[in-house]
Amino acid sequence: LSPENPIQRATVLADGEVVLGLAAGYGEEQSGDNEVFFAPMVAYGITENLSIGTYGARYRFLARDTSGLGLELSSSIGLAGYLDDESDLDDDAVGWGADITGKYVLSNNTALTFSAAYVLWDQEESDNKSSYNLSLGVQQNLSDKVTVSASYTYTDLKDFVQDNSYDASVGLNYSLSKNTDLGAFVSTSDFDAVKNGYSDESIDKAVGVYASYRF
Repeated sequence: LSPENPIQRATVLADGEVVLGLAAGYGEEQSGDNEVFFAPMVAYGITENLSIGTYGARYRFLARDTSGLGLELSSSIGLAGYLDDESDLDDDAVGWGADITGKYVLSNNTALTFSAAYVLWDQEESDNKSSYNLSLGVQQNLSDKVTVSASYTYTDLKDFVQDNSYDASVGLNYSLSKNTDLGAFVSTSDFDAVKNGYSDESIDKAVGVYASYRF
């Protein structure tokens, strides 16, 4: 199994490892209404360097050395998002993305994360759109069981009304055991779905909790 300490976990699963997870959140829609949402997750480690899951596949092409410190790099391809169009055009968009993700472990208690991603937004009716995402994050252990994380993503939007947007999140993870994690998160985004021609049911602020089990 992956280590109990989230700082020491790889960006891919261990060979043969299975993860089952569920997140539940409460979000504010751009319409002003509030919504409860759920996000299930399942992933499997095909090899020590290749994992496949609910939203795509990830391959690690640079592993950290035996000390567990230093740089790790991986790449993924898969589903990156969905934008709902409730107008008469019914021009929904499905996002297909690819990224390069890095994790630099400074110590057993601190790690930095970063990624660069490209997303193709496949429109049902109109011309496709695209976006480029740059993300930075940090993970810090507060104790043997508690890890706090924060991330910020800048998105360069192509063929949208907006030129750019951002997403930011903060999370807290509690390692209940080597197999089980419990956590909470808050997130916010300034992507204006209505301005860009999509549903006002898009959630731009959310709080939530999650649980995952590894075996």
